[in-house]
Amino acid sequence: MKKVIATIFLTSLAFVFFYNFVFFEKSFAVFKEYSFMISLGVFLFLFIALLQTIFYSKYTFKAFLIYLFITGSLSLYFMQKYGVVIDDKMVQNIFETDISEASDLFNLEVLGYFLILGVLPSFIIYRLKLNYLSFKQNIIFKIKYIPLLLLLIVANVYFFSKAYTSFFREYKPLRYYTNPTYPLYGVGKFIQRKYFTKKLKFQKVGGDAKLLPKEGKPKLFIFVTGEAARADHFSLNGYKRDTNPTLEKDSEITSFKNFYSCGTETAVSVPCMFSPLTRSNYKDSKAKSMSSLIDVLNYAGVRLLWIDNNSDSKGVAIRIKNYKNIKDSCNGECRDFKMLDNLDDFVKAPKTTFIVLHQMGSHGPEYYKRYDKIYEKFKPVCTTNQLNKCTKKAIINAYDNTIVATDTFLTKVKEFLKSHQNKYKVALWYVADHGESLGEKGIYLHGIPYFIAPDAQKHPASIIWFGKDFGISNQNMKKLKDKKLSQDYIFSSILDAMDINTSIYDKKLDLFKK
Repeated sequence: MKKVIATIFLTSLAFVFFYNFVFFEKSFAVFKEYSFMISLGVFLFLFIALLQTIFYSKYTFKAFLIYLFITGSLSLYFMQKYGVVIDDKMVQNIFETDISEASDLFNLEVLGYFLILGVLPSFIIYRLKLNYLSFKQNIIFKIKYIPLLLLLIVANVYFFSKAYTSFFREYKPLRYYTNPTYPLYGVGKFIQRKYFTKKLKFQKVGGDAKLLPKEGKPKLFIFVTGEAARADHFSLNGYKRDTNPTLEKDSEITSFKNFYSCGTETAVSVPCMFSPLTRSNYKDSKAKSMSSLIDVLNYAGVRLLWIDNNSDSKGVAIRIKNYKNIKDSCNGECRDFKMLDNLDDFVKAPKTTFIVLHQMGSHGPEYYKRYDKIYEKFKPVCTTNQLNKCTKKAIINAYDNTIVATDTFLTKVKEFLKSHQNKYKVALWYVADHGESLGEKGIYLHGIPYFIAPDAQKHPASIIWFGKDFGISNQNMKKLKDKKLSQDYIFSSILDAMDINTSIYDKKLDLFKK
């Protein structure tokens, strides 16, 4: 029993001292009391020891510790270097990303963290000779030490009750940085939600959708789903750098300056923006078990095409036949422009058509890989995924170059649409899935829980344009450019724009009726 207790004691101590730099840094920035930091360290030590005691079993003890060291090492790296939080949404992102995107985050530094703080202690635990407790001894061990640890936790909290009241009530987000406890909770929550929550029966909504007969040409609408493009880095919205050299000259387009996302990660924002649910009532399981906007358009007989240069459609387009992911068709990374190949053939025969182009856009952290040299307008650029090793200027330069590339891409999409105006009424709407942090307050990338996320992650770019005979005025759109809008408006607005009559339509969430 002594060896087991010693192992729990030493490993808990190791987690506190070597895996929680971010937690203590952020906590000290709020409370600025060394005595309370010591108390937080004691609390974390006792809590990790309590978890090990509760889950102790001769069959699982080593595996549990190895798991904690592996996840703790990687969590520390990403929290320390990018300021991210490892919650269930981030775990979902990890499971739903592809190898090429994941490889953007790999480097020698993360390998070092993994080997020294993950593999090395795991190997020591694996080789450790323990005299495992019998079933009876295990029961006695738990009865003896669980109440003792709980008592010590209560006593510790009691002596700093005022500070802990503030910690748990006013500064709840601080606990998101405890390591490895919060990543453990995030993984558990994700597994429970994905594998142990009863799957909802598919709900067909908008099954009554009908395409209203209209005189004249059919409609061709292209919806561009952007990636990690923050609105305040578009010169269209007043950004001091000329990141929209082409679109700025176009008096017909409108850029919505105050447009907000449903989530701070692709896994949430993409299915949410195509769902009849709004951000306030969005649930991943519910959204994925009901018809999306793409489904409703399909019910109405609209010709559909989804082209992906990202990981995938996050379940939005799985029920339509015309889905194409171009990522495997290039030597290296595909440029977003490739999504325009062969589009002329697809729209050759006039029919009401809706196309989604899902960009790679400004996907980080290797922003410099997202564009060709011709778009490298701002220099020098950060050419590594270890953003902490680059100057803030170099990171922003690389990121802004991705916006310049997107500016040209959207211009080419518009040119494609205008080339078909003789047989279609055409429209373009660009909406990025979420924004991006570029080092403000030590935070990079995206995926911070929405209610504590910086505005940069919740404020994506959105640009809209209508052909001259589409039936929606570009001038009317310009009246909305400064209004606070969100991805909640996409579902019903598209139904209206595409002349779809259905009971699921909500006039209050129709942008074109504002």
